[in-house]
Amino acid sequence: MSALENTRVRSVRIPLKQDLVVDGKTIGTTTHFPLQLANVSKTGMLLSWLSPHQAPFQENTILELQIDEESKYFDQPLQALGKIVRLLQHDRDFTQYGVRIVQIDPKDQLIWEQKVHLLEENTPEQEKLSIPFEPVKAEGS
Repeated sequence: MSALENTRVRSVRIPLKQDLVVDGKTIGTTTHFPLQLANVSKTGMLLSWLSPHQAPFQENTILELQIDEESKYFDQPLQALGKIVRLLQHDRDFTQYGVRIVQIDPKDQLIWEQKVHLLEENTPEQEKLSIPFEPVKAEGS
């Protein structure tokens, strides 16, 4: 594999100023976790679990996601599957999950990409995030 083939282009991450909740659950379970949407990109999102107790998600977990369940930002909730690609524990106060969208209905994907593009156009350059956060091991791993 050449160096060029091994290079990934990161999407710009746009922090959200509006409280949006993503309902997340592992496939086949009935336990839902309300996760705060911290920032978005065209390919994924950073979700925050605002509890000192870690949600039962690990890296590589596939989640069923319902984005903006209350339709505060989107006209209707968006459905997707996401894969946890990064985990960041913040001093036992809360946990953040970097989630890559792995499956989404084409109609929902178009809506997602349009909203992210609109956010990107309306966000001052200095507020955009392009440096990825570093994953850390969760307690007990």
